[in-house]
Amino acid sequence: MTRDVSEALRSIDVVGAYWSAQSALPGTDLPGLCTEASGVSGSALRGMSQRMDALAGSARGSAEDYRMTEDEFAARLRAMSSAE
Repeated sequence: MTRDVSEALRSIDVVGAYWSAQSALPGTDLPGLCTEASGVSGSALRGMSQRMDALAGSARGSAEDYRMTEDEFAARLRAMSSAE
């Protein structure tokens, strides 16, 4: 699920949204502000996407650790049963 969120964040077209707004108020600072806002928004979305990727990696690592612990525990129980 976190990978899906990460992909969705990366797919947002920030530049396109600001590009169409640049011509709304000719003779103003809006085009420059749109360019700046597009960069900041894109950077924020990339950062959130990277955090989601890191969260997914951490969750996957925790799941692997749990699986190993569960397997080790089951092996110890089997060893105790066979020792008797």
